[in-house]
Amino acid sequence: MTLLGADPEHKAGHDPAADPEGGDPKSPEEGGDKGEGPAASLLGAPEKYEFDLGEGVTLDQEAFDAIEPVLRDMDLSQDAANKIIGGYAEKVMPVLQQRAEAQAAEAGQQLIADWAKETLADAEVGGSRLNESKALAARTIGRFLPNDMEGQQFRTFLNESGLGNHPQMMRMLSRIGRELGEAKADPGNGGGRALTTEEKFYGRKG
Repeated sequence: MTLLGADPEHKAGHDPAADPEGGDPKSPEEGGDKGEGPAASLLGAPEKYEFDLGEGVTLDQEAFDAIEPVLRDMDLSQDAANKIIGGYAEKVMPVLQQRAEAQAAEAGQQLIADWAKETLADAEVGGSRLNESKALAARTIGRFLPNDMEGQQFRTFLNESGLGNHPQMMRMLSRIGRELGEAKADPGNGGGRALTTEEKFYGRKG
């Protein structure tokens, strides 16, 4: 017995067009896998991929040369490749850049700390001589660095770069500071006359 003239073999909600044994599958022209559906714009690799990633963003050619064969193997269209490369540039690259900057900053701080430890352990300027070495280095800087903006900028550079903690820098500055102190008055210069800058470094003439 049938109700409302329904075919007993035609169950409710059954679509013959979707049945592999009942009806023809949709042709490409009707929106099949390679027709005009949404997936169609993702396929069809161009002869040459060209990308415009926006202002300030440059495509790494070496990196693209590595990924291009994958794009072609997938037969991705220019539009699909734009979505992948653009998404990488917009979302992934900033994360990688921030991570690299953080790692570089951490490595820089570690290097400065290592220099400070080396200076502290240095036989010439470290250990019990550290405070004296700092005072001699300050004497050198105060003598030869002007107390103007340029001098302040250089002092800031020494502090922020950590070069002021470098053992070789500390040895050099403290040695100069010691020489300056010892050269204030030369016992053989006739009455203890103060030496000129040239005499401090090159000796008295005559």
